[in-house]
Amino acid sequence: TTVESSAGDITGDGRPELVVTQNSGGAHCCESTAIYSVEAMLQPILSVATGNCPGSLVDIDKDGVPEFQTCDDGFAYGFCSFAFSPVPTVVFAYDKGKGQFALATPRYARYFRTQDASELADARKLMVEYRDTDPETYRCAALDPALTLIYNGRLNDGLALFRRLYTRPDRAMLEQKMMEIVRKSGFWVERGRLL
Repeated sequence: TTVESSAGDITGDGRPELVVTQNSGGAHCCESTAIYSVEAMLQPILSVATGNCPGSLVDIDKDGVPEFQTCDDGFAYGFCSFAFSPVPTVVFAYDKGKGQFALATPRYARYFRTQDASELADARKLMVEYRDTDPETYRCAALDPALTLIYNGRLNDGLALFRRLYTRPDRAMLEQKMMEIVRKSGFWVERGRLL
């Protein structure tokens, strides 16, 4: 367990915050982060278990209030080895009205466009490299950029990209399984359902 004092007000609400991170140890798991507003009693404003994904406070939009950036490891080992498993970026933003962090990934999608383009280029390279030798890595290479679009609030674009990249006979079954994981994930939110 790591306890960090921000030595200040990270949310812009006039009160200091306390950040507590935990790691269970081991090669693959488990990270969690809690952020508390320091008042007469500690008030939790974020409490999230992120599995294999560490998180960090990053001011993505440069507005002076950092977001909590992590990823969704719900696809780890689901379609291929851990090393090639897709882990879509996830962003929690501080909601001043509610006084808590809330899932808001689609709102920050534009800040990851360069990363997204690089990810797609890497996926295409992997798909060429592993086309005939490793079907699992080939599969995950196609899933990775598609899931990025889906988590960024572009569900239809993500599915269309996946269908363009992955043309093997098991595509419909793979897409169905992918979407089952997406819809059950506590780290995905549809663009229209943002708080």
